[in-house]
Amino acid sequence: MSPTARRRSGALGEVRRRYSSTINTRLRVDGHLSQARFPGAFPPFTGSGLPRASFDGAHARLVLVTVPKPELIVRELVSLVRPGGWVASFEADFLSHNVDPPSPEYSRLLAAFQAHAQAQGIDTHLGRRTHRLFREAGLTDINVDAVVHVYPLGHSRRPIFRDFINNVRETMIEGGFISREDLERDLRLFDERLADPETIVISHLFFRLWSRASARRQLTGPAPTARRRGWTAADERFLASVVCVGSPVGFPTHPGGGP
Repeated sequence: MSPTARRRSGALGEVRRRYSSTINTRLRVDGHLSQARFPGAFPPFTGSGLPRASFDGAHARLVLVTVPKPELIVRELVSLVRPGGWVASFEADFLSHNVDPPSPEYSRLLAAFQAHAQAQGIDTHLGRRTHRLFREAGLTDINVDAVVHVYPLGHSRRPIFRDFINNVRETMIEGGFISREDLERDLRLFDERLADPETIVISHLFFRLWSRASARRQLTGPAPTARRRGWTAADERFLASVVCVGSPVGFPTHPGGGP
């Protein structure tokens, strides 16, 4: 490994140890569907407290679809990036999520789940409108594409909808969106569907967005922090380019990358 590579490897470890916890906790941009943090698993967003226009890049992955008022996170995310820096988003839309052959129990669970999410101000079809949220936050040159998958038997995300239901089952029951008896019956039937190799599970429609921050944005907030002791200007640039990445696993680093 070259001296530069070693230095950058050490820098990445420093970022993960010192900054990732701060970003993930204060900015609330670290989410992942497979963790079943959906919906309403995050407390209300009140701002990150991080210096404006101080990072080369920032992204949110599968977070906006889990919270009310996602525009607050989008505006914060955009405000943290320097002019010319990149902003990226990866968000889900329930449009394509389904099973085949048709499953009445899935349809009943989905109706109750979406009613519960809507009551909390959460948009399960947010993916399709992320481009508007980022445009309203000041981005202009926005690129968008979308991907969808089929989850075969044994895939870790095949039972993801069941996990979502279990994550909020008590609040769904308490809110009157479904009875305990109906929920347990339909979950049992749905599990039988998932175990059937002739059943296919279609993923959410995942929208990928990337853009460059404009120099014309109006920014407010703390000034960028001073250079850290012992770091060169190149180190600072490298740190800034990765410090805002909340959940990089599975997110493309370029438009041609995988989901």
